[in-house]
Amino acid sequence: MLVPLPHCPIAAVAQKQYRAHVVSNASEAVLVELDQRRRLSLGKLGSAHHTRYLASVEPDGTIVLRPAVVMTELEARLLENPELVDGIHREREDTAKYVPRPE
Repeated sequence: MLVPLPHCPIAAVAQKQYRAHVVSNASEAVLVELDQRRRLSLGKLGSAHHTRYLASVEPDGTIVLRPAVVMTELEARLLENPELVDGIHREREDTAKYVPRPE
């Protein structure tokens, strides 16, 4: 049983060390508990297609998880060149130009 923080200083320390408050929506908050190795499950939080996150800790202790993707340096350089990206999109729109690979 959790004791409200203002009434129990020992519970406050324990909760600070072993609890994390994670916001799943702007209007809905869910309390999740860390295990003994300080891990938590995000199973019912966020979107199922997000599997990687960039994590940061703000000065007040708030943990922020931002969905992330991993890409190669080559992909990153490609995305930094808007003319090349636009050219690729234009070429993909006209499939009549595609030449099938020989089998």
